[in-house]
Amino acid sequence: MVSHAEIKENAAQPDIEIWLGEGIGRYGDREFAVLGGTKKNPSPTGAFQIEWKARNWWSKQYDASMPYAMFFFDGAALHQGSMNYHSHGCIHLPEDVAKWLFKITKEKQTRVAVFP
Repeated sequence: MVSHAEIKENAAQPDIEIWLGEGIGRYGDREFAVLGGTKKNPSPTGAFQIEWKARNWWSKQYDASMPYAMFFFDGAALHQGSMNYHSHGCIHLPEDVAKWLFKITKEKQTRVAVFP
């Protein structure tokens, strides 16, 4: 996990900010809708980085598709998902946003800050 101090250290690479309570994400100047987990299966909060990405991931644990998955903590990922149903701890993104972020984010470089 990346510390909060480290997340602002390198201003050259924009950070992804996720505000779960507001249902808003931000990358650079662009804001977008997000939907996190449930009370039983909450999305992790804190300072992270994109560890690895998978264009067409399949969750064996939940028997579910996770297109444009950008994993940032254990099995938690930002990915294309329903904006009507909460996840099992991941952060759902609309399809266009998931495709866009997947294309421009970098493994081990793009930082992710998830706020409650």
